[in-house]
Amino acid sequence: MLQMLQQKQLGIKQQEADFCDSQNKIITAHENCVGALLQEPLVQYLMAGSNQLIIAQCVGFSPNANSDDRIPSEDGIAELKHRSKMLDKQIEVLCKIFTGGQA
Repeated sequence: MLQMLQQKQLGIKQQEADFCDSQNKIITAHENCVGALLQEPLVQYLMAGSNQLIIAQCVGFSPNANSDDRIPSEDGIAELKHRSKMLDKQIEVLCKIFTGGQA
């Protein structure tokens, strides 16, 4: 009985590791897309002239931003949540900049 529970626990840990790995790949791809977009001259021009610039700086936008500014965590899921929330905020600010603050 104990051996069966240990096997189930190992299976759950492996599923969690697989989930974190797949979500990490997705979030990293999105971070790379936002990072590439931020390097575009038009986007930098719009950000420089935008009243959203201060907000953008608060959510980690910078022409020289390091896309690997992550909060280290023992809990992989908590780290992924944090990265995902930061990415959501960055995308929201970009939408506001592109629409002149009307998003």
